[in-house]
Order: sequence, then structure tokens, then C-alpha cells
Amino acid sequence: MPVFTGENSDTVHEHLFFDGDDGYWSVRAGDWKLVSNEAGELELYNLNDDIGESVDLAAQNEAKVVELNRVY
Repeated sequence: MPVFTGENSDTVHEHLFFDGDDGYWSVRAGDWKLVSNEAGELELYNLNDDIGESVDLAAQNEAKVVELNRVY
């Protein structure tokens, strides 16, 4: 768990991918996490500033949404 908690600062992978049920998926790159929720809507979070994923930044960071969506 050191990678997720920030205890290990070495980059293990450039991107982390998660797949769940009902169409849910996410991709993480650095501080950014793009989530596709059950409705298929894309949400973007800066985990450095918002570890609880409560402030969706997708509308303010459209280029980052496109970038991470392409990676997925």
C-alpha cells in the first residue's frame, strides 16, 4: 500500500487502472484520477487536493479529461 499512501515516492507505473461493476472504471496519473461512474459520466479529481473525491474538476480541466480518457 505504500504507493497509494504516498510513502513510496518512486514511480512504479505511469498510470493505474481500475475496473468495476456496472460500467465503473477509473484511471489515475500522478495526482489526477478520472472516473467513469455507473451513468457513464466522467468525473475528474485532483487527489493531492481532494483525497475524498468530493470536488469534480472535469468541467474546469477538459484537456486532462480527454488525455486520461484516451489512456484508458
